[in-house]
Amino acid sequence: MDKIIYRFKFSEEFLDILVEFSTIHQHDKSKVFKEAFELFVEKEEEAIALERERLENAGYKGDIIEKMYKSARYYFKNKDRSEDKVNCKKRRVYIKQNKEFIEIIDRNLMFVADLKPSEAFEEFKEKNKQCFEDECLRIGEYLDKQQTYNKIKKTFKNRYFLNRN
Repeated sequence: MDKIIYRFKFSEEFLDILVEFSTIHQHDKSKVFKEAFELFVEKEEEAIALERERLENAGYKGDIIEKMYKSARYYFKNKDRSEDKVNCKKRRVYIKQNKEFIEIIDRNLMFVADLKPSEAFEEFKEKNKQCFEDECLRIGEYLDKQQTYNKIKKTFKNRYFLNRN
C-alpha cells in the first residue's frame, strides 16, 4: 500500500534558493515581487526543473510554479530561518544544593517544634552560621547576594514542608 502524501515539501537545496529570493525581495510591493519572481523562474530554470521532476515523481499534481510563488510570497518572505519555530528561552543554570548542607537542614528541622518556616530559618542561620556562610559563598559564585540568599531560604522552606509531612 502506497503512503498518501498530503503536504509536498520542497527539497532543502531548492528551499534555500527560494528563501534567499524571498528575503531579498521581502520589502517589494506585490507587483514588483511578482515581476522579480518571473525573472527568478527564468534564472533558476534548471533548479526548478529538478524540483518539478522530484515533486511530480512524489505524486504532486498541482501547478509547481504557483506553489513556489505562494511559498515565497506568503511563507518565506518574512521568516527568519536561523531561528527555531519557537523562540526558545535560555534556561538558567541549575545550581544544586550541597548534600551535607541539606542534611544539616533536615537534622535541624527535627528539633524545631511549632515554629513558622521564617522563624525556623532565622534559628537555623544562627545555630549553623558557619555552614550557612559556606553555602552562601559556594552558591555566590553563580548568583548575586540576594539571589543566593533567596535560593538558600527557598531550599530551607522546601525541606521544612517536606519534613512536616
